[in-house]
Amino acid sequence: MIAKQRIRWMDLWLVARLVMLLSLPYETWLAYGDAWNFFDLARTPGWPYIDYWVEFPPLYPFLAKLLYFLAGGREHTFVYLHVGVMTVIQAANVALVDDLARRLQDEGVAAQRAALYAALTLGLMYTWGYFDPLAVWFMLLGLRAALQLRGWVAGLAFGLGSLAKWFPALLVFPSMRGRARWRALAVMSVLIGGTWAWLWALGPRFTRASWYVQTRRVPWESPWALLQGRLHTGNLPAYERTVAPAWVASSPMRWVPWLAFGLLLLLTPRHPRPNESDVAFRWRRSAWWLGAFFATSWGYSPQWVQYTLPVLLLALPWPFAGLWSVAWVGVHLLEWPLALSRGWFSALWLLVPMREVLLVLALMRLVWKLEVGS
Repeated sequence: MIAKQRIRWMDLWLVARLVMLLSLPYETWLAYGDAWNFFDLARTPGWPYIDYWVEFPPLYPFLAKLLYFLAGGREHTFVYLHVGVMTVIQAANVALVDDLARRLQDEGVAAQRAALYAALTLGLMYTWGYFDPLAVWFMLLGLRAALQLRGWVAGLAFGLGSLAKWFPALLVFPSMRGRARWRALAVMSVLIGGTWAWLWALGPRFTRASWYVQTRRVPWESPWALLQGRLHTGNLPAYERTVAPAWVASSPMRWVPWLAFGLLLLLTPRHPRPNESDVAFRWRRSAWWLGAFFATSWGYSPQWVQYTLPVLLLALPWPFAGLWSVAWVGVHLLEWPLALSRGWFSALWLLVPMREVLLVLALMRLVWKLEVGS
């Protein structure tokens, strides 16, 4: 009976999302996302990493090429397919959050957390205008397997997620323990390393260029960007994908965020709280690692709220988790699309510190139980 209720809950979210999307003009689907950019990427002759470089890990660029072929090269059809696929995946994320909440909390509080996540993501354009729902899906699958100490499954899920965006790889260590952790780490390493080695063998020039672009960018929308006076987004300048980039420059400060991240990891929760289960403790550790990483990240994009939202929503005490999640999504929407789409780049001087303050508050609540919570 409970399983049927969960399926109906996911179906309800999916129906509501489809009604909303069908009520919007096509131009609105493109307004605040990157679907147009993904189409431009997919129509480049040849294959990503082999015939041209891309600024993303390899999983979505190959998926985009498949969608391009299915669309017959038509932009509007490609956009419909992209939005449709991401909507279905996000519906699966809603179901996963519901399942994980019931594993971590009592039924009543779990239902409130799952309902809030569904409400916050229903109209959130990040969940259809970008491809992050794909990486979030693998991340949540990996976390669910990690809670069950299923090392092989967790390693596979985290590995595939890291081939979409790098962030899921962070969670292997804090979410598991014992042999399962090392088994997951081995599976993930083989999957990621094997994929990059295969791409390097097929197209060393553009695989190297893709790696170069992904690892040597200047900071954007982060405290490090503000320190350097850089008020811009993470969008790359005009470029030719079939020419190896020569305009990407590294910064001598790149090691500083990793040092800050490492220092925060020293404060990682090491022991369960009284009456805290092992599963809840490992989830809280994972939330700390993810929050600490984004608090010290070299660059930041508003759509990355999709990674921290479900993990911290389920880790923080209720009702603080609910209030924090609403504020967390709100500050990202203030950044994009409200401020940056209107060219108000000076607003980053306010919005970036606001984001950092919210993350610091969340991290404090993960370590110090300031009041009784669920």
